[in-house]
Amino acid sequence: ALRRSNVRMQTSADAGDRIISPFEREQQETTSSKKLMLTSDNVKAVLEEVRPFLQSDGGDVSLQGIDRFGNIQLVLEGACGSCSSSQTTMQLGIEKRLREAFGAQVGEIEAVEDPMLEAMRQGVITAPMVDKLLDEIRPAIQAMGGSVEVQMVAGTEVSLEFEGPDRLSKGVEMMLREKLPTLSKVVFFPPDE
Repeated sequence: ALRRSNVRMQTSADAGDRIISPFEREQQETTSSKKLMLTSDNVKAVLEEVRPFLQSDGGDVSLQGIDRFGNIQLVLEGACGSCSSSQTTMQLGIEKRLREAFGAQVGEIEAVEDPMLEAMRQGVITAPMVDKLLDEIRPAIQAMGGSVEVQMVAGTEVSLEFEGPDRLSKGVEMMLREKLPTLSKVVFFPPDE
């Protein structure tokens, strides 16, 4: 019979600062059979436990949703989204831990496409998509004395509230055009004062 384990992401004193994989843990009997309620917040908390392991390999995971049947949809991000071992990680790491935490409340656990990536492939541009792309370069923009915020997206045109050197706005536009091939126009506006 399979023994259930209470897998917690932690570093072992014997392992120094090495992150312990949920695959390497010794099986431990749980002291209680009490399961968590299946809620978005509780699923996110359990995902936080496995996140250090995923991030140590350049990946991550986020909750896309839970339906009324207890089916959980997860988005494997970063290296996890394109890794050939992602199915193993999903089944032996993430899925195992979710089933331990929630028991019979859980239906299917599936990896789903990041909706932003799917929209990008279809040529759709949204304000949250542009904002997420800008998040990648905001620290550099701020370090150069600038700031940028999405003001509006209309079809394939993006309006940005921008402050900073002109050459910096050109760099922002180049990055957006590279990541969003259907982008037709970027308009920069000074910040409202």
